[in-house]
Amino acid sequence: MNEASFSEFYDSGKRAHGADILKFWLMPFVMFVLFGLPTRFGGYIRPFMGFAAPAFYILCGFFVLCPDEAVRAVKIKKALKKSFKFFALLFVLYLLLNIFYFAIVYNYMGVDLLKEIVSKRVIFDFFVFNLWPVTSLPIGNSIWFIQSLFYAYIFFLIADKLKLLRFCTPIFIIFSLIMLFTGEFSALAGFPYFGYGFIPGGAMTRAIPYMLLGMLVRKHADRLLGFRGIYYVLLFLIGAALAYLELRVLTHFNILTYTGHIIGLGIMALSVCLLALSETQTDASFIAAHGRSYAKRIYALCQPVYTIILIILPSVLPAYSSYIAEYLSIIIYLVCLLFAFLIGLVKFTFNIGN
Repeated sequence: MNEASFSEFYDSGKRAHGADILKFWLMPFVMFVLFGLPTRFGGYIRPFMGFAAPAFYILCGFFVLCPDEAVRAVKIKKALKKSFKFFALLFVLYLLLNIFYFAIVYNYMGVDLLKEIVSKRVIFDFFVFNLWPVTSLPIGNSIWFIQSLFYAYIFFLIADKLKLLRFCTPIFIIFSLIMLFTGEFSALAGFPYFGYGFIPGGAMTRAIPYMLLGMLVRKHADRLLGFRGIYYVLLFLIGAALAYLELRVLTHFNILTYTGHIIGLGIMALSVCLLALSETQTDASFIAAHGRSYAKRIYALCQPVYTIILIILPSVLPAYSSYIAEYLSIIIYLVCLLFAFLIGLVKFTFNIGN
């Protein structure tokens, strides 16, 4: 495609098949972040898997925060409703899964546990930092992504009504600084340590800045898209090298506190999104047509599958439980992919709408 036609292509309401393919291929990395990697190399690779979630947010910002104000207002409202429904569904599902888990494993949840769940600290952490109370409720730590997205859409709905999105560049800079100085660079800014190894995905510290980055990419699509794929690959490698350097330097000076917000990961996320968005050609592949739906199903299914494995593994395969647990993320991904395919097959067979 001619470089000057990217804005026209996306402003007409079309989607790049590459974006939906990317969402599908990002899901294994999401599983690695959530459930870990084999211990023999997971400690070296896992920190770099964090580019997957920012990439999703960049794509959301690119497609929802479009230049046309009237179209953008409609898209934000629609996205807000969909994200709220998905968040509410997962919240109820995860609570039920935890009740089921404690009922099976411990026969009851217990008064002390219930007091801990409804404590002020837990409620504050959940609604402000999007931190699922994993110490008391072991199933549900993946909800932060859709929760942050829901909060971000509320922010963008208000900002759009106040005509603030015309200042998207300075707002992006402000939120990017908040993201950096509540992450790996928090010790330099004096940000307090709340007792966590990471701040996983508050809207202010993850969703909003990366969605604004997606908006800026859309605004400058003609300049950023259209390069040869090798240049985006090189940019990805530069981001990975920078992420490694940042982690090594901060660790060396003993000032590494929170993780997941470093500049290198943002560059990695940006590079894969640029590569995907630059691919606008019609692709009749199965992943191009259904990749977005499969990614959503895998995300929704990962915690139920994790719960089932957590319950049945020690009793069914006690001798192999530790070995299987080491490859848990890979197993969960493959099982979720299988169920996602079966759901798609049922929907196609019975003509059930999305």
